[in-house]
Amino acid sequence: MLNNIFEEINKAKSIVILTHQNPDIDAVASSLALMIFLGDKVDVIIPTFPSTFSFLPCIDKIKKKSDKKYDLAIALDCADKKRLVGYDEYFKNAKKTIIIDHHVTNERFADINYVVELAPACAQILTYIMLEKAGSICENIATCLLAGIISDTKGLTERNITSMTFRMISYLVSNGALYKEVYKNVLESCSIEQFRLKQLVVSRVEILNNNIAVSYLTKKDISGIDIVDHKYLIKEYQNICGVDITALFIEYEKFVKVSLRSESIDVLKICKKFKGGGHTNSAGFIIYDSLKNVKRKIITELM
Repeated sequence: MLNNIFEEINKAKSIVILTHQNPDIDAVASSLALMIFLGDKVDVIIPTFPSTFSFLPCIDKIKKKSDKKYDLAIALDCADKKRLVGYDEYFKNAKKTIIIDHHVTNERFADINYVVELAPACAQILTYIMLEKAGSICENIATCLLAGIISDTKGLTERNITSMTFRMISYLVSNGALYKEVYKNVLESCSIEQFRLKQLVVSRVEILNNNIAVSYLTKKDISGIDIVDHKYLIKEYQNICGVDITALFIEYEKFVKVSLRSESIDVLKICKKFKGGGHTNSAGFIIYDSLKNVKRKIITELM
């Protein structure tokens, strides 16, 4: 399949790289890494992302939009077309389409679908692809890929970590990625707005049934904030002793975003009931209902 992917890349005169809405570091860093790897004929279109991602190399080259029609569109780290920013505008209108992803719920909506469900991060898949194709990568690419892997595994602590992951991390560091600097930017830094949201989330944590931790944000809490980093917020109370399941409810104007985490149960099964997606131990969905009703429904499911 890699031969087919690079055949399309070589044929294309113009390429656009896209990812999911409310992108995390794995999504943005993977997009940048592939853009650097493929060269000048590539645009990355991501309308908005957190300012804390500014440490990533070449992030100033990301475009908010484009008037071009592309020969090839590549979707990274996105399981379904509903969440792909620019699906109708760029992806659907491209002559050829490719998906590179690691979600078990991926809908395979492209001409070529390269989905490695056991990979802990999209960035790890790209590391493998680039090494297979080129044999080496530059410092900027290594930094982006390291950031993606650290982000999606929460510092190599969860989700399908294998010895291959550590070998790739070692390779990326040996090729110029600064582990301590990347780790700090990915997992230990946040904006003032995110810090204030964290204060609210932590202050509202409830422990239910001795093993379920839940918290929430209202639409008033997040008013004026472009992107709310739910991954950063929910991890603040995931490690309470005795807690097996963590839930975060974020109220938007028309819907509520639900994020679930657990090492003991398959939260993806619950999220699928509400047309959501993600991974076995880390999943989410949006639901058009009131915050009060959503909390009641999901807590009932978890109990």
